[in-house]
Amino acid sequence: MGILDSIKGRKSSSIIGLDIGTFNVKIVNLSVPASGKPRLLGLGVRTLPASAIVEKDIKDHEGVIYAVQSLAEEVAPDAREAILTLSGHKVFTDRLQISLGSKKGRLAEAVLIEAEQRIPTGTSGVAIDFHHLGKAADGKKEDVILVAARRELVEQYFYTARDAGLDPIAIDVDFFATFNAFEFNYGIPEEGVIALANIGHVLTNITFIIDGLYYTVRDVSTGARQIWDYIQSELRLTGDDLDDIIVGKFPVEDKTAFQDAVFNAAEDVKLGLDVAFSYIENVTKGRKVDKIYLSGGGATIDYLPEAISQKTEIAVEPMNPFRGLQPAEGVFSGQDPAKIGPLFVNAVGLALRGE
Repeated sequence: MGILDSIKGRKSSSIIGLDIGTFNVKIVNLSVPASGKPRLLGLGVRTLPASAIVEKDIKDHEGVIYAVQSLAEEVAPDAREAILTLSGHKVFTDRLQISLGSKKGRLAEAVLIEAEQRIPTGTSGVAIDFHHLGKAADGKKEDVILVAARRELVEQYFYTARDAGLDPIAIDVDFFATFNAFEFNYGIPEEGVIALANIGHVLTNITFIIDGLYYTVRDVSTGARQIWDYIQSELRLTGDDLDDIIVGKFPVEDKTAFQDAVFNAAEDVKLGLDVAFSYIENVTKGRKVDKIYLSGGGATIDYLPEAISQKTEIAVEPMNPFRGLQPAEGVFSGQDPAKIGPLFVNAVGLALRGE
């Protein structure tokens, strides 16, 4: 079972994008017509039991299965085919330049040979896929993105979705889903350096687009959990109060104090971004990031986009993955699409693979 390969052919006109995160599960249900805009039929989020997923390993299988099953029945009762995603430190990615010489049509074979050298644990027990970017700048080699994950991790998520009553037809990785949602809704600028920063619960991954092309992805070990922990300590909140604030059930009374706490907490995010941005500057001989697009649960934290923009001195915009979709009546249930949008970026990007 390859990571990005289609597992089986499409049978339905609607598709579920299933994003199983550390803190919650997100589902987007799209109907993809032969022509015209994809139609947003349903969306929802369900909080997972504490420690149900630890470092991307599913520990509480029944809890995760119930969350996926109940949410799917609520927001996508007539859909079963799903595309899901993998992420985290157990997913290995690398940018390769492959020299084929006279061996035309043997790119896959060359990538597998290179993967043996690049993957620290070797290729035994590992699911491998790659994305061909095209010719390298020298015109002689091929640019390739290598993606690999432990087969047991791939199968863990696959069988969790299947046991929840869904029919997984493909498995993607987070940064490709983020890229897909961005490309569909915003288009890819032909010039400049764009950073797509997906702030997950425990990890932030940053996809770089340079002059209209996917370039690379970098992980930062700071996520929404660290930001919320700082806010809890700064404002002396109880655990229950913090949980209610995260899911929007408890309004913050002192907004100035909350804003100050978020700006202070954003310093760790900024330091992580600095490391990733410095890497890009080094490998591109001085290219700097022109704009940051935020996604993930962390991007929905009030004042965080403004804080990151101020600290990095770079324009920041939360991504809205619904811009190019045609929403069904009442699908947002009074919620602001722009506000909740960053949370559903990857789920939308997954569902759009069904186009």
